[in-house]
Amino acid sequence: MSAPTYLFAVKDKPVLDLFEIPLIKATEESVREYGRLVYRPDEFEIEIVQWPAQGWRAVDEDTGDAGGWVEGVFYCDWKGDVLYGSNNAVNGNYVLGWCASPQTASSEHQTVPRERVSL
Repeated sequence: MSAPTYLFAVKDKPVLDLFEIPLIKATEESVREYGRLVYRPDEFEIEIVQWPAQGWRAVDEDTGDAGGWVEGVFYCDWKGDVLYGSNNAVNGNYVLGWCASPQTASSEHQTVPRERVSL
């Protein structure tokens, strides 16, 4: 898994407030507002629709519905304090989070326990 290229130096960014987010088990009820759990993808039809307008700005005509779908494996791997992701369906590489403050995190070696992750 190759590391993504940063568009900025993390150490130059301000330290932001942290918020505790509860871990909630995904069930039909708990994900209802966000999507659906799919147990048999070969039997599930995906409907692609334009995303809804939010607030004052309308969605531009002929946009917002061209995402489509791809199938592939999404890998996650810790390198030091940094959690990396790699999506083989789109050849994407990402930083998913850090177990230490991003400003002090090391990708060379683990500096703190991996008890939580900042996304």
